[in-house]
Amino acid sequence: MHPATTVQEQHAIGTQLSLGLEVFLDLNPYGPQALRCRARLCGWIAGRYLIFEPANLAEFRLIRKSQPCAVRFFANGDVWGFISSILDPGAQTPLGLVIVHWPAQANRIRMRAHDRIQLSIPCQIFGHGAEGIPALLDDLSLGGCSIRSSHLFALQEEIRLSFQLPGCGAMEELNAVIRNVRKGPDRTILYGCQFASLSNGSEIGVYIANREFRSDTPKRPQVLVLTANEADRALVQRALNGDTFEVVVVRNLLELGFRLWTGQPAAIMVCEEQRQLSALEACRIIKASPGIASVPLIVYGGNAGFHSQAFDTGADLCLNSLEDAPLVAGFLGTGASAAR
Repeated sequence: MHPATTVQEQHAIGTQLSLGLEVFLDLNPYGPQALRCRARLCGWIAGRYLIFEPANLAEFRLIRKSQPCAVRFFANGDVWGFISSILDPGAQTPLGLVIVHWPAQANRIRMRAHDRIQLSIPCQIFGHGAEGIPALLDDLSLGGCSIRSSHLFALQEEIRLSFQLPGCGAMEELNAVIRNVRKGPDRTILYGCQFASLSNGSEIGVYIANREFRSDTPKRPQVLVLTANEADRALVQRALNGDTFEVVVVRNLLELGFRLWTGQPAAIMVCEEQRQLSALEACRIIKASPGIASVPLIVYGGNAGFHSQAFDTGADLCLNSLEDAPLVAGFLGTGASAAR
């Protein structure tokens, strides 16, 4: 599948919003244990805040003011997302509404309706006398899916599909049309299905985007490098003794959240030069996130004054440049704390 691309969009988020827009709020965007819930957009003031009505307010009981959060939604064929923080967690508001700070920038992940991801998820088929027929979902895209079943359906038959997307939620009786039929393994039949609409695009789009930005099974400890310069990856990789660690470049905090679906990295490195939030603000957000606050945070670039500020935000090690990156290998190997 051709990978999705992320495009930074300054001041574009307002053009994608509409009252009633369904979104996913990730209340632990950098933690190994996801806390994601559905919500509906109730209103906003551009440049100040957005107001959401959560599907289940109880999920917000332990959320505190200023806690980092991620908001993701599907609009005009693309997945949009941004990192922000909770302005009001909702417990104190009369209507139970959750207020989120307006983001400095949003990210658009361009999707294509026919790009497919391979997966193996149980599903059920409904329609024309078939009620809850067991099947297996073999692949998925915004536009449709492939299912495997021993039950016989006709070409062009209208059916409904129900399945559970890990981390996103239940898809309940999605309308689809069987577009092709072929023989499958073990006396099963493979059906190519086209969704009747993209009204379910938020859940499916977010799930596909999450899969795009993560490895299913990292084979080595990962070092995530927050930088806009892809060339930094090779420099860090060489400094970390070749195959000991897998170095992955993330271009913004949203991508960082996607990558963390696989678990905690060995370290997070932050470049002093950032296109979105400042490096210091990125460090503050990372250290304010309970799921990754204990992960070693390494900052590179900048001068002594910047390094002093970085240490104040919680950085564990500061490098003048990536020429000093070999120090990272020893630092991670010993787990020692860096001296100021």
